Amino acid sequence: MDFRFVIALWAASLAPLASFLALRQGLDRGLIWSIRFGIALLYLTPFVVTADTFFPFILGKALATRGLIEIIFGMWVVLAVRRAEYRPRGSWLVLAFAAF
Repeated sequence: MDFRFVIALWAASLAPLASFLALRQGLDRGLIWSIRFGIALLYLTPFVVTADTFFPFILGKALATRGLIEIIFGMWVVLAVRRAEYRPRGSWLVLAFAAF
């Protein structure tokens, strides 16, 4: 297995968003389901093995996990900007993380 599986995981995390937009059911609903599906895809990352790298059991998992998390985080930011109920509530802990 090579990097095609990693790219397929990344593309699959965006698949519900495209289908909801094609069916004209709304961007917010598509983002919610894409985020949920992307989080579910994170459970498949232990099965990623890239045979053509120097560290086949480490590098593919790291790339797949980091890529999925970045895609999911980007979708969550768009959702949080559009709808206030998905934003974190204000507290000193949120401010500490934002300052960090």
